[in-house]
Amino acid sequence: MNLKDITPGRIVSLSVLLKDQHGDLLADNREGPPQVYRHGAGMILPRLEQYLAGMQVDQEAEFCIPFERAFGPHEPGLVLFVSREDLESPEFIRLGDHIRIFDGTEGVVKTVTDKGIVMDANHPLAGKDLFYHVRVIDVREATDDDEPPVPFEGGYGYCEVGCGC
Repeated sequence: MNLKDITPGRIVSLSVLLKDQHGDLLADNREGPPQVYRHGAGMILPRLEQYLAGMQVDQEAEFCIPFERAFGPHEPGLVLFVSREDLESPEFIRLGDHIRIFDGTEGVVKTVTDKGIVMDANHPLAGKDLFYHVRVIDVREATDDDEPPVPFEGGYGYCEVGCGC
């Protein structure tokens, strides 16, 4: 086992270009800071972690994760209408806002009307096949100075690179 192989517990830095099945760009950190995660800590999609296992510094790879193995299908039942009366400060809600409603459900505002809003509580990448091009920038042993492993916020981890998917 090489000290630069991706194995459980190691801190991995990646350059990631991510597109969906239509070729739409979802994330690209090639010109910015790398995506950093602890391998085996549940910080990224399990299928992505499987593909990355054993890769080494400077190695590149391309692969697809179908939506069924990523964030699942887009569920129409998770597109919800919420009346103005059930919203806190409805006058400040705008199209595209990420909000949490009274029952704790979170989602993205898709429509705003005088009667209420339509929000989508699906994961933003639900229903999308994910096409990755990755380059391993660095692999190192974790140290006591490393933060405890937590999933990327919003991120590919479980959402977007650079956000945390």
